[in-house]
Amino acid sequence: MPVNLADFPAATLARYGIEAHHPGAFLVSLLELDRIEVCTAARRVRVRVRQPPLDAAAYIAVLERCSLPSTAAGLHVLHTLL
Repeated sequence: MPVNLADFPAATLARYGIEAHHPGAFLVSLLELDRIEVCTAARRVRVRVRQPPLDAAAYIAVLERCSLPSTAAGLHVLHTLL
């Protein structure tokens, strides 16, 4: 899943006091802020997936395939909470 940060020019975003971040970097920063809350949210997403149902390892594998290896690595250590 390619992310085109060029679609969000820094000069334009600066007018609103925001910065563009790669989704993976954003999720890793959220993990650093509140691991339990992120794991709770990820678990809610994971259990909603029904076709096919995903256990924690399969969910983490999906994140890796979606170009989120750092997020997957951060959640891998906390897989028992997913």
